[in-house]
Amino acid sequence: VESRGKGAGIIAAFGFGTMPGAVPEPPAIFNSIIPRAIGSIDEDLESDFSFTTYPKADPPRPPKFTNSRARARTIRMILKRWNIPRDCESCCQYHTVLDSIDEAVECLRQQKCDPLWSTYNEQCPRCACMNQGPKCVVCGFAPEANTKGVRNSGRNSGKPVETGLGE
Repeated sequence: VESRGKGAGIIAAFGFGTMPGAVPEPPAIFNSIIPRAIGSIDEDLESDFSFTTYPKADPPRPPKFTNSRARARTIRMILKRWNIPRDCESCCQYHTVLDSIDEAVECLRQQKCDPLWSTYNEQCPRCACMNQGPKCVVCGFAPEANTKGVRNSGRNSGKPVETGLGE
């Protein structure tokens, strides 16, 4: 039994190096491919791995909820795209079209569930409506125009957000 250290003789004597299930030394051809044991660990190095629930960078904030005024404005924008027959018993065409929403909503309610449905990704910082791109189709806010020092030429640019109820 060759003695290399305090426990080396015991390991050699009991044959622990050749126990069933022990990983054999790889052939010399793999020495350049297989990494060897780490010489030292720099504990001051920062790692991305963590057991904590707190990420290093703040996560993106979830979008704000769209308020009822902005939702009303969006509905009003949709109503302008509908051609509904006049109702002689209604006070005005606006309320005739508004009353027709119930039929459209009922049609939508009868559709099967869509678990992958979601809103658009971009949120307007002015009215909190969701959009497909950075320019808001509801209030006309365009952030790229504002960051370049150019006056926002979108709808209602420079004006406070309206409720949409007076359009």
